[in-house]
Amino acid sequence: MYNLTSNGSTPNRSIKAGEFACVVSGEFGGGSVAVEVSYDDGVTFVPIERTEGALVPIAITVPLVANAIVFGKPLIRFTLTGATAPDLNLGFHS
Repeated sequence: MYNLTSNGSTPNRSIKAGEFACVVSGEFGGGSVAVEVSYDDGVTFVPIERTEGALVPIAITVPLVANAIVFGKPLIRFTLTGATAPDLNLGFHS
């Protein structure tokens, strides 16, 4: 579990291919959280998207548990932007 109290990213985490869950709770401070994935050892991260192409709606409700499926062995992280005085607890479970 990670805690963000300012804008920024959690440490990168390596996960296995398959389904995983994201857990978010706390105060967003007016910001938004993206779940991001990298397939090039952390050089480039992109937000995980729904199959319809809309960004995963992480910042809509708290607490939130969302599931996603990834392929290969990517790195994954949360990134918080636009927040003022956030206090978020974030975690991945595979």
